[in-house]
Amino acid sequence: MNNINETVKENLCSGCGACKAVCPMKCIQDIKVSGSYYPQVIMEKCVSCGKCLEVCPGIKYHYTEKKEEKVVCFTAQCRDKNMLLNATSGGVVTTCIVQLLKTEIYQKAFVVLGYETKGLYRTSEVTKETSLEKSQKSRYVAVSQEKAIAYILRHPEEKVIYVGTSCAVHGLQNALRLQNRNRDNILIIGLFCDRVLKYSFFDYIKKVGKVTKDIQNFYFRNKKTGGYPGNICLEFSDGSYKQLPAKERMLVKDYFQLPRCFYCLDKLNCEADISVGDNYTGKNRLSEGTSSVIVRTNKGRENWKAVENEFLCFQAEYKDILNAQHLEKRKEQFINNKIHYKKTGKRVEIGIPSDFDFLYKSWKEPEVCVFDKIKLFCRMKKIQFSERNAYVVQWAGRLEYVGKRLNSAYLNILN
Repeated sequence: MNNINETVKENLCSGCGACKAVCPMKCIQDIKVSGSYYPQVIMEKCVSCGKCLEVCPGIKYHYTEKKEEKVVCFTAQCRDKNMLLNATSGGVVTTCIVQLLKTEIYQKAFVVLGYETKGLYRTSEVTKETSLEKSQKSRYVAVSQEKAIAYILRHPEEKVIYVGTSCAVHGLQNALRLQNRNRDNILIIGLFCDRVLKYSFFDYIKKVGKVTKDIQNFYFRNKKTGGYPGNICLEFSDGSYKQLPAKERMLVKDYFQLPRCFYCLDKLNCEADISVGDNYTGKNRLSEGTSSVIVRTNKGRENWKAVENEFLCFQAEYKDILNAQHLEKRKEQFINNKIHYKKTGKRVEIGIPSDFDFLYKSWKEPEVCVFDKIKLFCRMKKIQFSERNAYVVQWAGRLEYVGKRLNSAYLNILN
């Protein structure tokens, strides 16, 4: 099988959309299976060129050997109060895009616009004339970057801002390598990511919240209802809204995460020019929310200098950010990747992110397969379990806790 169907079959799709962006026959469609959207090749049209599989970051990704570039770190909060209130944390990403487009350093950016729950989230092209109010806030589900990657490949001369999680960044890099292209005209703003959720999470929340109305906007985190870091907020077409505590999201992440996240090492988006996420360091935290910013490349430094006056900024320590993001927990993913290689002969991720330099050398080979541990636990607790879900659940102790909250109706959503 020389197409993206192999990735889906292996349960390793990240939903980035890179495969659709490079398909010369346009024979890949998005279908909803097992609670999320996955690519499916229309075999009658496929010419088996293999391009979709070649750019796929889910089936295999090589971390690049970088020249030594010293990172610079900040804690930042945008000065625009309206933008700050509407942001997930410090308003860094949107402010950077607005200013870089306004000053015409870049011509276009690609972001998600809107908060509906009735289909696959896709990035849209924006310019300096576009209002970015509806681009703010985190989505936490897989976002298709098909339009962004296709546009970048077709317009090598244009300067474009690309925003995404690490898998989306890896998909873009693979697509550029396929065309033997550099990324000189592309500013990559990478988002910190602690797992991406399936779209069936929306159905779960509707059941938990006993929602009977049509949801017009779904906010995973909304500071307008409860302040930073924000609770889940559901807005309805009649103008009313319902708020659910943030713990409803955190509680079931192990159930609803994409299987591919089980192997991902790159939490802090080490291959971006600028990486951005919540500030959990405990330093310079302000009540309205602040972001941790890692400026990784010379291009990143040049662009940060162009926008830094838009922020209240504090110098931050790189190791403080790494420690606050608990990268040591990625040891599970590191082990899972090795187990996958032993079982299949295929590495999901080759090499390690640069952020792991101080950690991974102390990690040892696993003695027992983590999948076997989970299966044994489920048999003991008489929890319905399948091979597919073995990829989804990481910590058996948390499984027992979460299992008490999920009745059979909710479990049906997971499959």
